[in-house]
Amino acid sequence: MRNLAHIGFEILDLEDFQALAAMVCAKGKSHRAGRNQYYCFTDPSGAELWAQVDENDDISGMNAHFHGNASVEVTLVRAQAYDDRPLDGTFEARSSRVDAGRAKDTVPPTFAFELPDAHLVPSVVLPALAHVQLVGFAREVHCYENVEDFRKANPHTPLQNIQAIEVDLASDAVLSSLVRMDGIVLNAKKLQNEFSGRAFFHLELKTVVGLVDVVASTRSIPQLPQAGQVFDGTVRLSGRVKLDHSVTQKPGLMERFFWGAHANQRLS
Repeated sequence: MRNLAHIGFEILDLEDFQALAAMVCAKGKSHRAGRNQYYCFTDPSGAELWAQVDENDDISGMNAHFHGNASVEVTLVRAQAYDDRPLDGTFEARSSRVDAGRAKDTVPPTFAFELPDAHLVPSVVLPALAHVQLVGFAREVHCYENVEDFRKANPHTPLQNIQAIEVDLASDAVLSSLVRMDGIVLNAKKLQNEFSGRAFFHLELKTVVGLVDVVASTRSIPQLPQAGQVFDGTVRLSGRVKLDHSVTQKPGLMERFFWGAHANQRLS
């Protein structure tokens, strides 16, 4: 529920969460996923809420996302499903690019991200090429005035780095979407969630994996960062996937699990 505050939705308790999920189901666009269903509500600010409805027409969960224009090129290498959250899913991806300033033999970074719409991704054999509209929901954030200030504070950390926070891994999980990420701020805006009336920040970052959107509540960053500053922070990654090649096979497996769960991509 913490992600919701970073796109302008304030949730204080379970009752607030249930009321917001019911609103999404009433006003959002329906996406059928076998016997289940997603409802997506998109605020004019770009804030997205994805409510999950199971085969018994009960609301089983809800995820936040942000509709941005940036995307990164990746190879999807693994998928993770969850027995207790059957409409959720996580991908591990390897970047298809290495920053021009790095050595040619630099290993492309890998990272994991959660999906708000896991069952809507067409079934495909991994590894698979894809474009991902990637959003980081800010946690701990620091912005440096310039690259020199960043290097002084982090002498042993390469700029434009992305690295998983291993302590975030639960005992039954292999992939974690919580990462430390830094990059150059290209654009920064203060947006207004029209539904809630609350403001939040939206940043577009140049990172080691490409262009990534970051959203943050006005409480998590003291002031709006400026273009050219260096962003360094811990973020929770969410992504929407567009496969590079058309795939006719749709998700199956009784529509209960994320489509990778039945094969060797199942990591439980």
